[in-house]
Amino acid sequence: MKKCNFFILLLFWSATLYADIIDLHLNNPSGSDRTEVTTGPKASYDENTNEVIISIEATRFFEMRVVDIYGTVVYSCPVLMVDGTPTNYQLPELPAGIYTLKVESEEVSYEGTLVIE
Repeated sequence: MKKCNFFILLLFWSATLYADIIDLHLNNPSGSDRTEVTTGPKASYDENTNEVIISIEATRFFEMRVVDIYGTVVYSCPVLMVDGTPTNYQLPELPAGIYTLKVESEEVSYEGTLVIE
């Protein structure tokens, strides 16, 4: 029984570390004409304030969407990036779970995994 408890604790600790940084990667579906026109996308999640912090080296509007595991958009808002300045976005109260964070413009699309505990 103790081994099982240790294993569960280890998984919980791992998930907590993973929730801090969101690895945004370029989402370029095959056949898409989107090209990467921005560099250095960064995103993180602050569980204390329930905020996503996004920084992309570009000056343009993006659309940020939080999508649940069923593909339903549970939150969406416009995002204005200005030359990589980190910008905070308050999320609504969402149930604990694993979500996909999408940040898209007409030219480029990024996505990463958001874990809310």
